[in-house]
Amino acid sequence: MDTIESVEGARSCLLTLCWTQSIFGLALACESQTAREVCKRLQELHSALGEENFIRLFPVILTDRGSEFSNPAELEALGTRIFYCDPMQSTQKPHVERWNREVRCRVPKGYSFEGQAILRAFGITRIPPDDVMRSPRLLAGKIRKIEKRP
Repeated sequence: MDTIESVEGARSCLLTLCWTQSIFGLALACESQTAREVCKRLQELHSALGEENFIRLFPVILTDRGSEFSNPAELEALGTRIFYCDPMQSTQKPHVERWNREVRCRVPKGYSFEGQAILRAFGITRIPPDDVMRSPRLLAGKIRKIEKRP
């Protein structure tokens, strides 16, 4: 688990989580880079997934010693265990650092995470509820080819 900072002077950030067994990762928008906001986002995930699934997906979380991760007791109350890398040793969590680089390919430094900017960066468009139908036509013109990166 890590955070990616927004533009200088902005309070927002992305909370990133990835799984070492797969190429799947999450980037959750946070209003601020604080321990309270990180706890809030993980509590939302816990509520959305349910306790059993949350614990299955997040039995252990490895992170750095940033101030936004300074409340392990509240995070562990969700059923996970928090472990910290040694100071200045980002090499102890290479999967997270690689995931952060992938996110930065879409949202380079200097890009705001505020409002609609982050949605545009990932090519996410709002679909009006009346236009939603359960057919492949829903995605017509919405799918964009993702290039393989070296």
